[in-house]
Amino acid sequence: MNARDRIRTSVLLVILVSALLLAACTRTSNDQIEPWKAGQGFVLPTSQPDSQDNSFTTNPRDPDQPIISPTPDAPHPIPGARTDVDQYRVQPGDTLGLIANRFGVSVDAIAEASGLTDINLISVGQELVIPPPDPVDTGPSFKIIPDSELIASPATVSFDPDNFKKGVEKLRSLGYLE
Repeated sequence: MNARDRIRTSVLLVILVSALLLAACTRTSNDQIEPWKAGQGFVLPTSQPDSQDNSFTTNPRDPDQPIISPTPDAPHPIPGARTDVDQYRVQPGDTLGLIANRFGVSVDAIAEASGLTDINLISVGQELVIPPPDPVDTGPSFKIIPDSELIASPATVSFDPDNFKKGVEKLRSLGYLE
């Protein structure tokens, strides 16, 4: 097979695959779906769809049911910080820095609690006293909310941008905003 025959075969194969893909993307001729027209707006169905109806018809939400957030999550209890003193037996490969990092305390705190005179000398099998960590704020004072919760959240249903703008203008006129 020469180069010309290979090119011809490749072109025919591309045309055949393209035709199959296009055929798979078309609707059958017995569909009774009217195309959407500009200015028509969004129309909610007024009744439950029949089994022969379009299976992609949107059913309105029951107004008596609660609005479910896009990311519902029940409150989780925050685990408490360790308040007890721990004992740790030094393992091969351990350093005081690694141990301190593992337990969330400083090297100096372990050295002081264990009575170490040289923080560079620990031996395998040695018992170390690990004091409880000092409580500190580790998270930011603000929370980052994903765009999906701001833009697509249930709260946007009743949000009125014009009313919001009026409120901002009033706050600005009172000197609360620059």
